[in-house]
Amino acid sequence: MQGAAANRREKEDAPRNAREVQEMLSVGKRGLKFKFVEDANMYQLHVIDKSDGSVVRKVPPDEALKIIVYLKERMQAALKADNFRDHLDVFA
Repeated sequence: MQGAAANRREKEDAPRNAREVQEMLSVGKRGLKFKFVEDANMYQLHVIDKSDGSVVRKVPPDEALKIIVYLKERMQAALKADNFRDHLDVFA
Protein backbone atom coordinates (compact mmCIF):
# COMPACT_ATOMS: atom_id res chain seq x y z
CA MET A 1 0.00 0.00 0.00
CA GLN A 2 2.95 2.31 0.53
CA GLY A 3 3.63 2.19 -3.21
CA ALA A 4 0.15 3.47 -4.03
CA ALA A 5 0.43 6.24 -1.45
CA ALA A 6 3.85 7.25 -2.78
CA ASN A 7 2.52 7.30 -6.36
CA ARG A 8 -0.44 9.44 -5.31
CA ARG A 9 1.87 11.84 -3.43
CA GLU A 10 4.17 12.07 -6.47
CA LYS A 11 1.22 12.86 -8.72
CA GLU A 12 -0.04 15.52 -6.30
CA ASP A 13 3.42 17.11 -6.00
CA ALA A 14 4.15 17.03 -9.75
CA PRO A 15 2.56 20.40 -10.66
CA ARG A 16 4.47 22.19 -7.87
CA ASN A 17 7.72 20.46 -8.82
CA ALA A 18 7.18 21.34 -12.47
CA ARG A 19 6.64 25.02 -11.57
CA GLU A 20 9.86 25.06 -9.53
CA VAL A 21 11.89 23.55 -12.38
CA GLN A 22 10.22 25.91 -14.84
CA GLU A 23 11.21 28.93 -12.74
CA MET A 24 14.80 27.73 -12.33
CA LEU A 25 15.34 27.04 -16.03
CA SER A 26 13.44 29.99 -17.53
CA VAL A 27 16.37 32.32 -18.11
CA GLY A 28 17.47 34.19 -21.18
CA LYS A 29 15.41 34.29 -24.37
CA ARG A 30 13.63 30.98 -23.80
CA GLY A 31 11.23 29.84 -21.15
CA LEU A 32 9.85 26.47 -20.15
CA LYS A 33 6.31 25.36 -19.54
CA PHE A 34 5.15 21.94 -18.41
CA LYS A 35 1.81 20.70 -19.71
CA PHE A 36 0.13 17.56 -18.38
CA VAL A 37 -1.34 15.49 -21.21
CA GLU A 38 -4.22 13.50 -19.76
CA ASP A 39 -4.52 10.94 -22.59
CA ALA A 40 -0.84 10.01 -22.32
CA ASN A 41 -0.76 10.43 -18.51
CA MET A 42 2.52 12.31 -18.70
CA TYR A 43 4.02 15.78 -18.87
CA GLN A 44 5.16 17.47 -22.04
CA LEU A 45 7.81 20.19 -21.89
CA HIS A 46 7.20 23.28 -24.02
CA VAL A 47 10.17 25.50 -24.84
CA ILE A 48 8.77 29.02 -25.26
CA ASP A 49 10.25 32.02 -27.07
CA LYS A 50 9.84 34.79 -24.48
CA SER A 51 9.75 37.54 -27.10
CA ASP A 52 6.46 36.42 -28.67
CA GLY A 53 5.24 33.51 -26.52
CA SER A 54 5.44 30.99 -29.36
CA VAL A 55 6.26 27.34 -28.73
CA VAL A 56 9.72 26.60 -30.14
CA ARG A 57 9.84 22.91 -29.27
CA LYS A 58 7.88 20.23 -27.44
CA VAL A 59 9.48 17.29 -25.62
CA PRO A 60 8.27 14.68 -26.32
CA PRO A 61 6.87 15.90 -29.65
CA ASP A 62 3.12 15.72 -30.30
CA GLU A 63 3.67 12.84 -32.73
CA ALA A 64 5.34 10.77 -30.02
CA LEU A 65 2.46 11.47 -27.63
CA LYS A 66 -0.02 10.31 -30.27
CA ILE A 67 1.92 7.05 -30.62
CA ILE A 68 2.01 6.59 -26.84
CA VAL A 69 -1.75 7.13 -26.57
CA TYR A 70 -2.40 4.75 -29.48
CA LEU A 71 -0.21 2.02 -27.97
CA LYS A 72 -1.84 2.43 -24.55
CA GLU A 73 -5.28 2.08 -26.14
CA ARG A 74 -4.21 -1.03 -28.09
CA MET A 75 -2.69 -2.61 -24.97
CA GLN A 76 -5.85 -1.90 -22.96
CA ALA A 77 -7.97 -3.44 -25.71
CA ALA A 78 -5.69 -6.50 -25.81
CA LEU A 79 -5.90 -6.93 -22.05
CA LYS A 80 -9.69 -6.85 -22.21
CA ALA A 81 -9.88 -9.36 -25.05
CA ASP A 82 -11.06 -12.80 -23.96
CA ASN A 83 -8.37 -14.67 -25.88
CA PHE A 84 -5.51 -12.63 -24.40
CA ARG A 85 -5.37 -14.85 -21.32
CA ASP A 86 -4.53 -17.81 -23.55
CA HIS A 87 -1.32 -16.11 -24.65
CA LEU A 88 0.00 -15.03 -21.24
CA ASP A 89 2.45 -17.95 -21.11
CA VAL A 90 4.41 -16.25 -23.92
CA PHE A 91 5.46 -13.57 -21.43
CA ALA A 92 6.43 -15.98 -18.65
